[in-house]
Formats: sequence, structure tokens, C-alpha cells
Amino acid sequence: MKNNQQITCLSRWVIEHDPYDFFACSDIDKVEDILQLSHVDGRLTIDVGYYGDYKVMVIADGDWDYPIESFESDTIKELYAVVCNWNNSYAN
Repeated sequence: MKNNQQITCLSRWVIEHDPYDFFACSDIDKVEDILQLSHVDGRLTIDVGYYGDYKVMVIADGDWDYPIESFESDTIKELYAVVCNWNNSYAN
């Protein structure tokens, strides 16, 4: 079950891809496609995947070659806070 902080952090975002239930799972396989969120205005995407390390990126206007933010970690747990922080930062 998702806690209220996690649900609140998704305000103004649509879950496009989440086969592992990112916020409820503490251990996720090392795969490229873990989580993808789209902002309701359609301009921003937040993507989480495994690319040698776990990585989360903010993509603007579909420009995957030049993310406006990125963060890498060897554990998935560190990405939870980053995803929520960026969701809140880019919510408006």
C-alpha cells in the first residue's frame, strides 16, 4: 500500500509505466524500464531505469539525449526521495 507522502508526491503526474509498483517495492530487478511518469501538461517526463546503475532523469519536450536533471545510485531506495522531490519541484 502506498503511503500518503508517496500519493501526494504524484500530484499533477500520470503514471505511464510502473510494472514493479515502484513506491511499494523495496527491491526491484535491474531492468531499464522501472517507472515512467508524465506531467499533466505533457511537457515533462520522469523516467527511472537501470543503466549500469539505477538512474532517474527528468526529460523535457521528449529530448532524451539531454535530460534537464539526472541522478544515479547503486540502490533503488535512494531514488524514491529524488523522484518525490522532482515531482514536487516540477509540479507547476
